[in-house]
Amino acid sequence: MGALLQGGLMNTLNQRFGEWRLLMIGLLAQAIEMFATGGATVLWVLLAGIVIGGLMNVVHPTVPSLASQSAGESEQGAIQGAIAGIDSVAGIIGPLLSAWVFDEVVQAFGAPDGVMYFGGAMALVAAGVLWWTRHPRHLT
Repeated sequence: MGALLQGGLMNTLNQRFGEWRLLMIGLLAQAIEMFATGGATVLWVLLAGIVIGGLMNVVHPTVPSLASQSAGESEQGAIQGAIAGIDSVAGIIGPLLSAWVFDEVVQAFGAPDGVMYFGGAMALVAAGVLWWTRHPRHLT
């Protein structure tokens, strides 16, 4: 799904929805996938969640594009480097935090699917931050 989206459909989706909406769609799709996967009791819910969650593959190429548009020409390298650095740190912290949440939730509640709900909640937080920063009227 990621190869299909990033390799062939990214430009079409970008033209159809715009980068900001595409990023929001990807984050919400990830949240849906995480909640559906965590709560799936039948196969079709799991499979539907996975298919919908495939749309999260639009997030990774969209973030650098949006960031580069907000930076000046002389800042492009710094922006792309910062994004790569944040991506690397997230690749370390994310699994560690998920493992900790998994351990705590399983021990406290006996609910191994809690880590999926945590991931869904984090995707919703990211979508909320994106929405809030896109609509700065909340800041006035």
